Amino acid sequence: MTALVFSQLPSVGHSYCYQGTGFDFASAVNKSLDYLLCLHNEQANSLNEQARIINGNSDLISQNARIFNDAMDRQSNIKRALDSLTFLVTEMDRDQSRLRNTLEDLEARISELEYGR
Repeated sequence: MTALVFSQLPSVGHSYCYQGTGFDFASAVNKSLDYLLCLHNEQANSLNEQARIINGNSDLISQNARIFNDAMDRQSNIKRALDSLTFLVTEMDRDQSRLRNTLEDLEARISELEYGR
């Protein structure tokens, strides 16, 4: 990320400011002030670009955090659903065992009634 930031900043080689010379003291001072103002504006533009990149990364991080939290919530919901299903299957096995025992008792009674008379 640091390389990305530095690669997007204007460098000394890309400077658009020109430091001219004046013919008299007043024009030399004006040229120097113009040059310093140009450098200041370039630096302000570079800082604004850095801030834009950082804010863009912050937005991306926030978006990824929301996606991660949503995934964690879904995982938690899936775990609760699986726990509920496990409980239901266990209850179903118990009910089936009770029904099997009841059926065996009924078959034994029917058999006694049919053959035991």
